[in-house]
Amino acid sequence: ATQSSTIDASSSSSSSYETSIAVYLECLDMISASTITTEIVGLQSDISHDNVLVMASCASFSSKHSRRVETWIARQNVRDESSHLRILLLSSLALAPKCRNEIEMKESVVNLFDIMLVAGINDTLCLELIAAKIAYWWDSRNMNDMSAAAHPIQRVTTMSSFLISSNLCFEVQSLPNKEISAIFDLLIADLPGKLALLCQTWKISDDISNRAARLCKDATSKRKMC
Repeated sequence: ATQSSTIDASSSSSSSYETSIAVYLECLDMISASTITTEIVGLQSDISHDNVLVMASCASFSSKHSRRVETWIARQNVRDESSHLRILLLSSLALAPKCRNEIEMKESVVNLFDIMLVAGINDTLCLELIAAKIAYWWDSRNMNDMSAAAHPIQRVTTMSSFLISSNLCFEVQSLPNKEISAIFDLLIADLPGKLALLCQTWKISDDISNRAARLCKDATSKRKMC
């Protein structure tokens, strides 16, 4: 029985490795193609827990591919599959810097709020993914200067800014799960003020506030039922 379980584990590990390598090679093909044409559709492989980190790392080649990976991560039920939490958090960090412009960021935020309305907040990584993306966008656009100059009344906490870098996903891979979770706690703590100010700047405050109000109402109703 021991030998059988060892063989099964070895086969599973080999399968995961082959899946990741296949996606990595596909990513390399996209890099070559990007020097010839800008019409890149994105990786065509199915997304799984075995390859999602590679998928997220290649997301900048195509907004369509980025949205596909983002949606897949956001819909995963971390309560049912807690063993996958670490790879999903790392993939969220890898995906976070990939938005190329303001339009993609606005669409991404609305998309993640729509997923939360259907899948909820507690069982998914929607909130963590939004927090990571907003944190990267905030720092890459030097929003701290804008916040102080144009919106002096808006109080924005920026503790997570000390952590943000484009390679954060790979810099924290050796950390234990508890410390990776602590990083996301900081990102989420900074999220409300940053998101409110960005939504005001992007003129999507009404869209997001309506979705947020529905989420709060749903959460309140569930508490009353408990």
